[in-house]
Amino acid sequence: MNFYFRADGNARIGMGHIMRCMTIAAELTKRMSDDDRLCFLCADKDSSDIVTGKGFEAVTLGTDYKDMESELPAINDVTSDGKTDDTVILVDSYNVTDEYLKALAKHGRVYYMDDMQDRRYPVDGVINYNGYADKEYYKETYASTGTACYIGNRFVPIREEFLNRDYKVKKEVSNVLITTGGGDIQNIAGEITEELIRVSEGKDVTYHIIAGHFNPNIDALEAMAKENSNIVIHEHVDNMAELMCSCDLAVSAGGSTMYELCAIGLPFICFSYAENQEQNADYMDSKAIADDAGAYHKKARLTIENIGRILKQYTDHYDIRLHHSNMGKEIVDGKGAGRIARVLSGDER
Repeated sequence: MNFYFRADGNARIGMGHIMRCMTIAAELTKRMSDDDRLCFLCADKDSSDIVTGKGFEAVTLGTDYKDMESELPAINDVTSDGKTDDTVILVDSYNVTDEYLKALAKHGRVYYMDDMQDRRYPVDGVINYNGYADKEYYKETYASTGTACYIGNRFVPIREEFLNRDYKVKKEVSNVLITTGGGDIQNIAGEITEELIRVSEGKDVTYHIIAGHFNPNIDALEAMAKENSNIVIHEHVDNMAELMCSCDLAVSAGGSTMYELCAIGLPFICFSYAENQEQNADYMDSKAIADDAGAYHKKARLTIENIGRILKQYTDHYDIRLHHSNMGKEIVDGKGAGRIARVLSGDER
């Protein structure tokens, strides 16, 4: 079998797409034989370097990640040695077109990671693991297509490091984790940290900022840390689960990181900074898993102020943090990546 993952990571789109694909790929390798091939297809070298740095094969297409149809000739060259009946392609990008997906179908089975549930894709299978995913929508949308749908939290791809952690919610908040995605072009992490320092004045709290792989504001963050001894910058984090476990509260953008926080049981405040994160943040709020501070991309200042207000409430009330921790643990069982791996390998269709 030939398994291809089409995903990118950069300052504009962050690391979410490529990270969740690598989580699935790690599970898939457990099921592969020596004759099988697993390869990532990436638009540029920055994305490929992330993948190869984790031990996976990657091919750099040398294309614009936003213009996916232009890369089809390069993909043809990569997959030309495969047969349709033994090739599987998982696509994880918001820039796909119907023409692109139909062209990939000439090479084998095509699966698509869907977060938006806003249209029908011409693929063999569609995967949406988000809690807000509407199973009835997928049932009706794909009823006459033959497309298999894998919907809901049971497909959340969580890395093994986040599983079976014996995390306990502490009575006091001493360490706060701030994670805003792989890019954070607008330095939202810096704004959040300034607000939290202001509202927590007089309290002994350390703020741990995750500076993602493509964060362009590292100099500004480091300058802030030099002026404030209670700020710690974490770059190129390889032990994210351990770092989460060392904290008492988190502030997170509305991407896949929230499911990792749920798996750990670390209580968190969430917000969105793009349209594709809004539903996820709203879902976490509606299920009392976390409080949604708002949409930064629509009302930036209000969102930052809400984060500060909610953090003060969480800090003052242990019972609120404990409740959110317990609710989060209930929605992630840690077997999602394995389930998707079985789908791709043909064992669960």
